[in-house]
Amino acid sequence: MFTKKGLIDIAANLTDPMYKGIYNGTKKHEPDLSNVLSRAWKQGLEKIIITGTSLEESKEAVEIAKTDERLFCTVGCHPTRCDEFNKSGHDKYLQALSDLCEAHKDKVVAVGECGLDYDRVQFCARETQLKYCLHIFQII
Repeated sequence: MFTKKGLIDIAANLTDPMYKGIYNGTKKHEPDLSNVLSRAWKQGLEKIIITGTSLEESKEAVEIAKTDERLFCTVGCHPTRCDEFNKSGHDKYLQALSDLCEAHKDKVVAVGECGLDYDRVQFCARETQLKYCLHIFQII
């Protein structure tokens, strides 16, 4: 039998600008992340894992996770963001992700998002995704 007790959201995109009230680059309302979290806790959600999809979003995910003992996060690079390896330099980017994991062991519970996303190659070419998809696992 299914109950709400013990539910954990394992892929919450809480770094999305919409929680800051921003939609398509335009401010529409005041930040409401605290209200969203309050509703989640009231409905029986026990823990949330915030997904880190880039170095900067992983840093933001860590900062959000530090605000509540029930919040945790992942650190990684979504396949559609693999161009970031080229911008920063492969080794430097991986080291920054690794350092983030090491510095926040109490909040970082997984490496990801990672893999291949051939459905959205308009954001990052297949070749770039293939080149970097396994490199993220070096930080484990």
